[in-house]
Amino acid sequence: MANRTRKRLSKTELKKDPVYDGLEKGLVFVKARYKELLGGLLVLILAIVVINVLVSASKKAEESAMAGFITASGIYDQAMRAAASGDARTTIQALDACNAMAMETWNQHPQRSWGRRCAVLASKVMILQGNNDQAITILGELLAAGPAKDVEMSAQIHMATALENRGSRQDLENAAAGYRRVLELAGDNPDFTPVAAEAMMGLSRVSWAMGDAGGAEEWLGRSLELNPDTTAFIGYSLARLNVR
Repeated sequence: MANRTRKRLSKTELKKDPVYDGLEKGLVFVKARYKELLGGLLVLILAIVVINVLVSASKKAEESAMAGFITASGIYDQAMRAAASGDARTTIQALDACNAMAMETWNQHPQRSWGRRCAVLASKVMILQGNNDQAITILGELLAAGPAKDVEMSAQIHMATALENRGSRQDLENAAAGYRRVLELAGDNPDFTPVAAEAMMGLSRVSWAMGDAGGAEEWLGRSLELNPDTTAFIGYSLARLNVR
């Protein structure tokens, strides 16, 4: 069969071609809206650049907060080693350095999880140094910010400890509430068994301080069931003997 020669379209027929008509209309639209389209494109490009910058900045902030926490934790460990060896001067210097690094990181990154962990670490140092009021202030700010569960549990433990150290009747009641909050957060999760045992030991101490010997004994027994480390028990017993 002979091939049919395709008939060439005339200019009139070409103008009626829907593809041609679409392209022509598109070109007219672009010409008419050139500035608007260009402005929209620039806005889109700017938005992409801003998003990339924010993501990069967020990543750098997280890395900076983590580095601050790791550094402060390392200094704290150094302080504990110096304390164990009886080097009081190095211990004091290391605790001061740890507190400074932790507080700087917390102040720079209060919304970062690592920054919030630094707030807990700084408060721990403050408690060791006897600065319970300052620790309570820092931990109050942290808890008001709604931290993650693990950070809240640690913050509540340290807050209750600082309140215990201050020792007024209201402080002891608030400390007991903090320890109970830890138990509520821990639930039946076996991963939180050590901190739950610590909270129960705290409730035992608070009960004793408030004159509730029966409650003190009950909480102590429950704590030892979870964590049968007799070190805490011996310390508690010695404290009772000293009181008597």
